[in-house]
Amino acid sequence: MKGQNDTAPTATTYTIEDLLRYVQTGRVRIPNFQRVFRWQATDVARLLESIYLGYPIGSLLLWERPAPEIELTLGGLKINAPAIEKALWMVDGQQRITSLANTLIEHPNADKRFDWGFDLRAEQFVPATRKEQEFVIPLPTIVNLQKLLRWFNEHPEAADLLDTATALARTIREYKIPAYLVQSADEDVLRNIFDRMNNFGKRLSRAEVFHSLHGDANVEQINFRSIADQLEAKFAFGRIDEDTLLSAILARRGANNFRDIRKEFAPGFTAEFQETEAEGYANGAQALGLAISFLQNEAHVPHFGFLPYRYLLVVLARFFAHFHNPQPRNVELLRRWFWRAAVLGPEAMKGWTQSLSKFLAHIEPGQEDSSIQSMLLLLEPLIAQRRMLIDDAATPAAFRTNSASSRVLVCALWSLKPRRAMGERTAYTQSELSNALDAQATPKRAVVHLMRNLSNSEIGIAISLEEDDVYFFSALQEKTDDQTEWLASHALNAAAADAFQRQDTHAFQAIRSKTLKQLTTQFVAINAGWDFEDTPPLQSLFIDEDLEPAEPVLVSDFSNV
Repeated sequence: MKGQNDTAPTATTYTIEDLLRYVQTGRVRIPNFQRVFRWQATDVARLLESIYLGYPIGSLLLWERPAPEIELTLGGLKINAPAIEKALWMVDGQQRITSLANTLIEHPNADKRFDWGFDLRAEQFVPATRKEQEFVIPLPTIVNLQKLLRWFNEHPEAADLLDTATALARTIREYKIPAYLVQSADEDVLRNIFDRMNNFGKRLSRAEVFHSLHGDANVEQINFRSIADQLEAKFAFGRIDEDTLLSAILARRGANNFRDIRKEFAPGFTAEFQETEAEGYANGAQALGLAISFLQNEAHVPHFGFLPYRYLLVVLARFFAHFHNPQPRNVELLRRWFWRAAVLGPEAMKGWTQSLSKFLAHIEPGQEDSSIQSMLLLLEPLIAQRRMLIDDAATPAAFRTNSASSRVLVCALWSLKPRRAMGERTAYTQSELSNALDAQATPKRAVVHLMRNLSNSEIGIAISLEEDDVYFFSALQEKTDDQTEWLASHALNAAAADAFQRQDTHAFQAIRSKTLKQLTTQFVAINAGWDFEDTPPLQSLFIDEDLEPAEPVLVSDFSNV
C-alpha cells in the first residue's frame, strides 16, 4: 500500500530524567510539521499533578533519524545542538516534553506558564508568585540532587520535610513515559501518521494544517510562531493569532483566500509571487509589518486588541504586499476605506467572508490607484446608513471588549493620548499599552471602570494601564494645575469630575454619554472622511506609457521585518 511504513514502530519507555538529558544535549528535536506550542499554565499544572499522582500522561511518538547542527528553541530554552546521527524527532508529545523541559530545567528565559514550585507542607504545585514562601521549593531544584541538598541547608526550618522532597524528586525523575520509535526514512510516512493522529478528536486549525504540510522537517525555519514573536517585538502591536497570519500570507499570494492550501508551494501552483515556503512566510511577514505600521501611524489603531475586525488586517496585508510605498493621497484614502469598513461592519456585505473575498479581489497587482478606488466604491452604496451606525457605536451600551463598537470607542479614547494618573502625568506609550495587554486579543486590561453601578457601560470606562488604575479615582477628585489637561486626555471635564466626586451617577452618566458620543462621532468622521471627495492622486490623471508599474516588495531576510 502506498505510504506504508516499512518497519513497525518499536515500543519502549523513557524516564523523565532521560528525556531531560536528551533535551539538554540536543538529541530531542521538533519537526517543522509539528503544531506550535499551545498549552497554558493550567495545562502544565495538570501534567505535573498527573505525574505526582502516578497517573498516565499518554505515549510519545518519536522519529529516529539524523539531525543537523543547529540552535534549537524549545519553549524558553535555547540549546546549541550538535549534529546527531540518531536524533529523536518529536512527532507526537511536543506539548508534554516542552512543558517538562521548561519546568524542570533551570534557564534564564522563564515563561510564566512553566514557572512552578512545590509546597512541601501542602504537598501541591504552586505558581511562581509563591516561591518565596517558607516551604515552597522551585521545581528545577527538586530534580537536581546537589541543589536540593543545598536548598535544605539554607532552609533548616524545612528539615523535617526532606523525605517529602526526595520522594517527589524520585517520582519525577523515574517516571516512565511509553513511546513508539519509528525509523522510517520516508518523511511523508511521518506526515501521514501526524495527520491521522491529529485528525482524531480535536481538529487542527487551518493554520496548523498549513504549517504541517509545508516546510523541511530538518530545518528550524520561519513559522507562524516566529512571525508573531518578531512582529510583536518590533511593533508592540500585540500577538496576532495564527489563523489571521495564515490568511494574510495567503492573501498576499492570491486574492482567493479560501483556496486549497495543500499544494500552495507545489511546482506548477499559480501564485502572484514565485517563491519558496520560507520566502512566502518572510514576505508575508514583511507585508504585515507595513500594514501594522499603517494602522498605528495613520489609522490610530495602536494594538491588535483594538482592531474592530481582524479580516481588515488581512486586506491591508495584501494591499501593502503589492504597494509597499503608496502615494500620500492613497494612504489618506486607505484610511478612509478602513474606517468606513470598520463602522459599516461586515454584516453590511453579508458577513466577513464575503467582505474579505470582495476586497481582496479588488486589489490588483500594479494598479495602486484603481485598487483603492474599487475598494471605496464597494462601500459607497452602504454609506447612506452611516449616521445611524455612528450613533449606535457611540450610544451607551454594555461594554463588551469583543464588540467592534467598543473597540472603535477605545481607539477614539487612545487618539486623545491619555495620560497616566500618577507621577508626571505624561501620555502612555505604545510600549506601555502592549505590556499592559500582554498577549490578550481584547482591550480589557487597558480599561478602567469609573463607577461601580456603571461597570458594564461604555460611558463608565476610560483608558488606564496596569497599576495606574488605583490612582485614577483619586486623580478625579484632585484640584491641581494640570487637572484640566489630564481630564481632557480622558474625554472628561470639570463637570464630569464634579459629578463623580458627588457620586451623582445620573449627572455623570448624562455628561459622559454626551462627551463620548461627540468624541466617537468626530473621530470616525475625521478618519472616514464621509463628506469629502475620494479623488485619486493627481498624477494618476496623467498617463505615461513609458512608465513601468512599481515592483511589489520582496524580502529574503526576515530579520528586516
